[in-house]
Order: sequence, then structure tokens, then C-alpha cells
Amino acid sequence: MLELTLKVNSLTPLNPHELRCRGIFNYGNDPSGQSVPIVGTSQAVSVTPSLLTVRKSITYAENETATGPSFPGTWSLTGNIAREATLQNITFTDQLPDNFHVTSATVVRPANGVLNLSGSNPGYSLTVTWD
Repeated sequence: MLELTLKVNSLTPLNPHELRCRGIFNYGNDPSGQSVPIVGTSQAVSVTPSLLTVRKSITYAENETATGPSFPGTWSLTGNIAREATLQNITFTDQLPDNFHVTSATVVRPANGVLNLSGSNPGYSLTVTWD
């Protein structure tokens, strides 16, 4: 397995880029290491840089759930903006499941986001906008 962390500069286009790798066993196939290296087959993967990734999660006490108002959970939408990226006019929209009853909603960070809940409870559509 090969794991890479790559950094692209702010001028890198946001279209797919091909990465290639090839495994090499430098000591060859004999115990003395005197034979030529064994070279594996080249493998390619396509990677598309992104300026923003979004993760949705729900957290319950003790990672378990039960129904009813005595067992609240936290529904989170988390955005991760790429380093050195500047984004404007961002909007997150999510349709909450019909079996969710909203008791409160807040924007944590950056706090200047405008939160809008529309629809009926349950069945809200949640929108957060930053200018």
C-alpha cells in the first residue's frame, strides 16, 4: 500500500491529474542481491483536486440511538476548505430526514453564516450561507 499527501499550489487547475507509480525491489531475486532489480507494473490513478470537501455526520450519546425526545443527537455538516484557497458566496444545503425533529440549530465557525430552516418540523431543509 502506498499513501501520499500531495500539495498543489493555488494555480493548479481543478481538472483530473494522472499519478503513476511503480514498485521496484532493488535487490533482485537472489539472496546475495547481485541480480538486477525486479520492476513491477506501472499503475495509474486519477486525482482531482478540490477547493472544498463536505462531511455529514450524526453523533449520539455512547454511539447508540433510541427514539424520542429524551435521546437527542447532533447532526453536523463540516466543510474543509483547501489551504491557500479563498472562497466566496458559499452555501450548504441539506434535507434533514423526516424522522428528525429539530430542537435548535447554530452556525459554529465562521460564526457569520446565515442559517435558514425551511419546511415543517420534521422534514426541514437546512441552508447555511456565507458571503
